[in-house]
Amino acid sequence: RFMRMHRESELRFVRETFVRHKGVDDKLDGERALDALADLAAGDPSGVVEKSPEGLARQAAVFSAIDVESIPFEAPVDVAAFIELAGVVRSRWTKELQKRAGFTEAEISNFQSMFNKIDTTSHGFLDGKQVGRLVMDLGFNLGTAEDQNKLVEQLNEARAAAAECGFTAAGGGQVDFWVVVQLLRGMYRRGDEQAIDKVARAAEQCRFKAHEVAEFQGIFLNWYERDHSVGSSDAQMPASETSAQKEEKVVTALSRTSLVRLLRSVGLKVESHDRDRLNNKISEISEHTQGHIEFADFLRLMRWLLDQDFCGISRLQL
Repeated sequence: RFMRMHRESELRFVRETFVRHKGVDDKLDGERALDALADLAAGDPSGVVEKSPEGLARQAAVFSAIDVESIPFEAPVDVAAFIELAGVVRSRWTKELQKRAGFTEAEISNFQSMFNKIDTTSHGFLDGKQVGRLVMDLGFNLGTAEDQNKLVEQLNEARAAAAECGFTAAGGGQVDFWVVVQLLRGMYRRGDEQAIDKVARAAEQCRFKAHEVAEFQGIFLNWYERDHSVGSSDAQMPASETSAQKEEKVVTALSRTSLVRLLRSVGLKVESHDRDRLNNKISEISEHTQGHIEFADFLRLMRWLLDQDFCGISRLQL
């Protein structure tokens, strides 16, 4: 039900975009269709407006990469066809966010500058030694054979993941920029196996099926990206900048504020006393004293919301 509400919220925004651009015949000609698709691609496809510099920078970068003019369609476009085209925009938007792996545009820009500095041939690729130099410049230790072997293993995983998602066409021993981004995400994140186990336990406890967990994860990551781009003190997990602690820097978790925004986005009216109940539950289940919530605990929170019929969630008409 919660996922359906999320999708319904996105569908409303798509329909509103269509209405803003349609002609007197209730359809979009070629030019109007491109303008409407550009509106969808220029901002978050679910209609959330970003105001922070980082949020705007992310949207500009994603919009450039989506390239709406390359989306094939036949004019005139009615509302049903436009909804299908909006699905293409959403797919491309999601792929671009996956490419960025949760990093901010400022971080992506910094990585790109470091990559370009090491890529002395300007061919857009690094070899294994050059990748090692880049990660050492970021403060990672490659002083032992074990560290170096681990890097090779992580690099192979990053290359395979990027190729599977269509992020890279590099072959052989070549490593392009987006493979490096996937590599760095893995290096900055600790305890992946433990996190996977936590999610599996939470899903079993909450009686969510695999496809439900996957859909919840999509919602969670979407709002994490928004949370991460706001740049407020509430949106950011505390971070240490020492090289010994850099691996703990990136924690994928939602703030209390973002959780409330998520619930309101699907039509729930969260009053001050409701927010107190929500905060108490978050404090009860979250491992973070700051009240941020990681995905495993997000699943537990979703189960609680549904079981408690929080803010009348079961009465929403879909």
